[in-house]
Amino acid sequence: MAPSNISSDFKVVIVGGGISGLALARCLELAGIDYIVLESREEVAPDVGAGIAMLPNGMRILDQLGVVEEVRKSAVAHEVVTQYTGGNGGEMGKKARQASVINCSSGDNRFLAARHGYEVRFGPRQKLQQALYNSIADKSKLLTGRKVKSIEHSETDVVVRCENGEVYRADVLLGADGTHSFVRKEMRRLIEIQDGKVLEKEKKSHFVEYTCLYGISKPTRGVEETTMHRAFSEGTACLTVGGVGEIYWFFYRRLAKKHYYPDIPRYTQADAAAQAAEYSDFIVGGTDRNVTLGDLWKTKKIGGLQSMDEATIETWVHGRIACVGDSAHKVTANSGYGGNICLESAAAVTNSLYKLLHSTKDNPAHQNGSAKEKNAPNRKPDFKAVEAALKAYRDNRIARSREQIKSANDYTRIEDFRTIKERIFAKYIAPNLYMPLVDMFSDGVVGAPGLDFLPPKKATIGISMPFNPKYGITTYEALWKRAFFALPLLGLFFLARQVMTIELGGKLGPLFEEALSAGAVKDGASIVQLRAVYTGLEGLDTFMMPLITAFTPSIAGLGGAGLTKKNIGEDVVDLYAPQRMQAISFLTDYFAINAIWMIESCRRGNVFTFARISNFFLVVAQLFGVGVVAPLYFFLHFVLIPSTKFHAADNRHIPLHLAKTILPTLVLCYVIPGIGMYWPTSPISNLQAWNFAWQPFPIYLAIVHRIFRSFIPDTEKQDRINNYKSDLFHLRLIYITVALFSSTAWIYTVFNSPTPLFQVFFSGITNRDVQFKTVEEGMRMFLKYDEIFCFGSAAIWVLLCFWDLKREGRVTAGWAKILGFYAAVTLALGPGTGLICMWGWREDVLARPGLVG
Repeated sequence: MAPSNISSDFKVVIVGGGISGLALARCLELAGIDYIVLESREEVAPDVGAGIAMLPNGMRILDQLGVVEEVRKSAVAHEVVTQYTGGNGGEMGKKARQASVINCSSGDNRFLAARHGYEVRFGPRQKLQQALYNSIADKSKLLTGRKVKSIEHSETDVVVRCENGEVYRADVLLGADGTHSFVRKEMRRLIEIQDGKVLEKEKKSHFVEYTCLYGISKPTRGVEETTMHRAFSEGTACLTVGGVGEIYWFFYRRLAKKHYYPDIPRYTQADAAAQAAEYSDFIVGGTDRNVTLGDLWKTKKIGGLQSMDEATIETWVHGRIACVGDSAHKVTANSGYGGNICLESAAAVTNSLYKLLHSTKDNPAHQNGSAKEKNAPNRKPDFKAVEAALKAYRDNRIARSREQIKSANDYTRIEDFRTIKERIFAKYIAPNLYMPLVDMFSDGVVGAPGLDFLPPKKATIGISMPFNPKYGITTYEALWKRAFFALPLLGLFFLARQVMTIELGGKLGPLFEEALSAGAVKDGASIVQLRAVYTGLEGLDTFMMPLITAFTPSIAGLGGAGLTKKNIGEDVVDLYAPQRMQAISFLTDYFAINAIWMIESCRRGNVFTFARISNFFLVVAQLFGVGVVAPLYFFLHFVLIPSTKFHAADNRHIPLHLAKTILPTLVLCYVIPGIGMYWPTSPISNLQAWNFAWQPFPIYLAIVHRIFRSFIPDTEKQDRINNYKSDLFHLRLIYITVALFSSTAWIYTVFNSPTPLFQVFFSGITNRDVQFKTVEEGMRMFLKYDEIFCFGSAAIWVLLCFWDLKREGRVTAGWAKILGFYAAVTLALGPGTGLICMWGWREDVLARPGLVG
């Protein structure tokens, strides 16, 4: 029974009783919208011998329709996927030979179920149609043997006439009558009467370039239940799935040329048999890699041959008429998208109609007339309201359908090696891109519509990547836009390069040459000798000398004469010299940068991004200053690694064997040498030796982390499914340790520096024309710029990252709270502590799954 606030006079006619039509009928029934289905065949669910893939987006809708368990009984969830090539005799139709395995993977379905709540299943198409038919409560609304012969459309209603003389009037006509849709043909005729140019650009949007020989066969040795086999070849490809007591298979063949609608080839059973005979030696896979297409054809129960239409149709709706499913968009079969897109469109158009009928009082049709008329629950929306609702359905679907069509059709061309580019990708690149390809698949799933008016199903609660129409393939932000927002970071990079590399570098060059020649550095009152031998390897020691020279003024406390009671001597350090105080604070804050960059290099979602080579950036930073390198790193990170990469909470995950070993690695390679080179009681020559040991710390990080992690089992495959938050304890330990270390150094500087903090960190930075007399003077200014550019760019970066999260709605705190917290922690405990606390906050946000749409 329709809800009382839905007009009982509002009628929908559905033309077509296939998957789209039956799904539509069930959707409208659940929405309380009156409908009738007109099916031209005498049977609702005929067995045409085809299998069908149900992806998580389709399974979710089937769950909402109440049929998912019935579908699961006859459909199999594959556990192993193997890809083959070269099994058709050199890909030129010669005698068959054993195929080569390109790639083999397992566990995909468990992972997808953890992300989306549903797995991928393959089963007979007929069983799915039967399950949808069984779910419909009032089967009297499903009329078979009603072939539509004409459609009349007006602002009042739409009239459908059948060949048997029956006439049906409705408020909305939904064409679910497949690829060669009569409803779409009539709709286009009506549009062309008004404006013949509207459809001109769509003349070549519907074409065929491939055929599909398909069938369901009896069990065959080598194709085990729950296994999937994909065979790639030039001009041909095959998908074979071991099902429950039978095998589903699809053999794809590229035609010599494209055929445009309506001149689409039609095929007979004789054509199917001829093609099966021609390619009988084609290796489709199998555990022994020699199961042929001929083997499947011999044991087939049913099968056939048909064209694989491809259609990117832009005009789906007109007035009271809308196309749904294959009549609106058609994809090749390789990807398994087809039936799932049909379910999506059925849900989407139902949502639009439900919203239309539940927002009656807000529709233009109800803005005139008496108050009694406005409040009447059974008053139907007028033509403009219906037209707007159907247009909204199309507008909400068009971008997603374009991407789905492109993705599916591109995949077909990859499998049949359409060009050398596709061949190289399929054989050599794709096998090494397992997780990025899974992420692409999930991005294609997560934005799918469901029935918005129904409560969420149990399977979708607590998953790591909830369905949300604001996520996925249609929501990618253009790189140029992100680059535009991040221009301040790029500006800081060029400014830092100008100031630190060109200007200061030019001034410091002669002073370094002088100091290296003299073997000592000095300030106005003191001289400190440069230790010349560290390893005994002359080339290495000579290479490192400029770096040791740069740090000796801060190590020895030069530039602080008169500020303490001690005089600078060979083994005496001025502990409270401004440059020494600033360097200690800066390098402990730099601990935060190291920790964050190392964490980002290990994050699952950052695979195949520049963040994986953070050690390279650290090496360059050691040579040119982190103030130059950090703005560029942060710019690239914001542009290339948006927060949308972490809609799947498991993508935030750091594999446990990596997370556990980050902190010990940092302490051993960065912290201990750093403490050693500023230890207050050590002779200056020893401090220089510690600085020599500290300088290559980025190289140590890479080596030691690899050694440490080798002692801990890699549990990533299990954790990403069952325990993607297992790393949080270890990450929080890193954040807390870094915060304590940085804040301690900051507080030490605040309470022990005899020089005001502003002078320690900022004095003289605006005077870029100043000339330096000694290395100590130049390095004092260099370290100030280094810290300002480093943490200034870090502040911009972290706020941009929070801006990303706020745009998504994943952070609800206002900017006053965000800025206030960051500023308060930075001022009280130092910039390193402020940065690590903000990154820890972000970590906790990303650890929560994306928002439910």
